[in-house]
Amino acid sequence: MSGLHDVVRFLEVDLFQSPDGLFREGDGFARSQALMAALGDPQDAVPAVHVAGTAGKGTVATAVADAASGPLRVGLHVSPHVHDLRERFTVDGRLATEAEVVALLDAVRPTITAMAAGPHGPPTSYEVSLAMALLHFRDRGCDLIVVETGLGGLYDTTNTITRADKLAVVVRIDHDHEAVLGSTLTAIAAQKAGILTRGGEAVVLRPEDPAVEAVVADEARARGCRVRWVEPGGRGGPVPHLDEDAAVATAVLDVLGARTGHDLAGRLRPLDALALPGRYERVRLAGGGEAVLDGAHTPLKLAAFVDRLHRTHGPGRRPWVFGCKPDKKAGAMLDLVLAEASHLCVVGFPIRGGDVPAGPSTDPLVLAALAAERAPDVPVTVAPDPAAAAAFVARTAGHVIPVVGSFYLLSALRPLLATP
Repeated sequence: MSGLHDVVRFLEVDLFQSPDGLFREGDGFARSQALMAALGDPQDAVPAVHVAGTAGKGTVATAVADAASGPLRVGLHVSPHVHDLRERFTVDGRLATEAEVVALLDAVRPTITAMAAGPHGPPTSYEVSLAMALLHFRDRGCDLIVVETGLGGLYDTTNTITRADKLAVVVRIDHDHEAVLGSTLTAIAAQKAGILTRGGEAVVLRPEDPAVEAVVADEARARGCRVRWVEPGGRGGPVPHLDEDAAVATAVLDVLGARTGHDLAGRLRPLDALALPGRYERVRLAGGGEAVLDGAHTPLKLAAFVDRLHRTHGPGRRPWVFGCKPDKKAGAMLDLVLAEASHLCVVGFPIRGGDVPAGPSTDPLVLAALAAERAPDVPVTVAPDPAAAAAFVARTAGHVIPVVGSFYLLSALRPLLATP
């Protein structure tokens, strides 16, 4: 490989596979185990914090890594990356260099070739990029790694981490990826609880549904895992999601601090001060105002985004940009967007790379029809592609413009936003 572009092409094109079977019991997870074993099990080389959940896991993982960096050398792996593959290869807040990423893939290539001829077939893009990150963290001498699950937990490639001192973390549990994880919250919870450490410790945001809590508690007992429950909400009503995320991060840092002898919880910064690509990412616009990019792709995540938008920028109607993948609950998300929008731009975008089927997003004409049914008084602009959406943003510059619905949308649109 000669450069980062070639690495990305190899991962997103040459290794692309459908996720069918990837996160289920059987060959998908066995392939992940075989890949890690062939590379010397780098997932178990360093103590780990392993974070699962439907919403908030990226924020919690980043907050924990940020606070622990300094006293410890910390590797952070988040999924998905939004703007740069190297977001998956972060040590103490610094991205790996392009040369390091190229060298990592070169180191893994012989194993990929050998597996392609074996019973499991070639590993997927996600499996290889995770393995590269784990090798990077090991070789950089990290004291701790913080790893966000890609999807679910039980059969996710990250669940090859089996160290007895792994600290498992489970944040909010809600509907998402139902075709893979199940259509009920209890089924989804069983997948998330699959990361709980056998004979170890876990920090869990207590689910509001008692049946969901029971699933996690039963799995913890079966695994002999001690759970530190973090209480959701508060006496005055629901607590904003960022506050819940901060409470979970604090509990995780308390456990890590007791293990390491450092006051890590005291180093936790306000979560809205953390810069996460595609998570309330603020982009100044050349014409004034700013775009706020967020990959929120479920009603729960979008509601959390709206709450943060109100807290940060104040309530009020403003232009919005929205697009989503075909498997998402477009109608429910549009209900949230239309309650806030003075003008809505619905956009189509390509889906490629990672471990999802390549293809188009939800047709923006379909989204426009749904919007017209729900809020006929809100003007709708149909953008067939990200370039047309960027033109909409330019025309409405001067406002705070939310751009939401998919990380793929953000990845395609962000380079087209002109900034001063």
